[in-house]
Amino acid sequence: MQDLSKENLPLNNFFAFIEPQKMELVMGFTGMLANQTQQTQFDAALQQVQQPEFEKEIKKLQQVLPSDQQVQLLGYKALREANKLANTSTGFTLGAKIQELPVNFDVIGFRRSNFGSFTAVMYLNEKQPSISMKDVATKLDERFLQSSSTRNSPRVTK
Repeated sequence: MQDLSKENLPLNNFFAFIEPQKMELVMGFTGMLANQTQQTQFDAALQQVQQPEFEKEIKKLQQVLPSDQQVQLLGYKALREANKLANTSTGFTLGAKIQELPVNFDVIGFRRSNFGSFTAVMYLNEKQPSISMKDVATKLDERFLQSSSTRNSPRVTK
């Protein structure tokens, strides 16, 4: 995931929405991938997440973190259904404990044309989030499609 560093890809629009009563958080980064090199790098980073080595790295990280840490990683699961969004996409769920509070992080990264996004929904274990990660990603994708079709529409002048 080093390919997604700020120097390589301009994912510089950050957003976060918090639902404190339900202990939920929706957050992410979006950005325009101005050229083919950036789009290729973004796609390569998405492909890395789909490789078995990524899951192995998560499991190694679980073992390396001291047990007295504020954050403990509990498990990883690929979200295969997330691989069907936009031009390219991937997703996974990561279980964790944050200060003894068991949570899940559902994460989807996708690219549509020159728009890239990584988004996550954090919610309590054993609960359903108010909005699914797939719904968040789909809404972002729809917004991009609306925005790009508006920019590409011929202007009518009087």
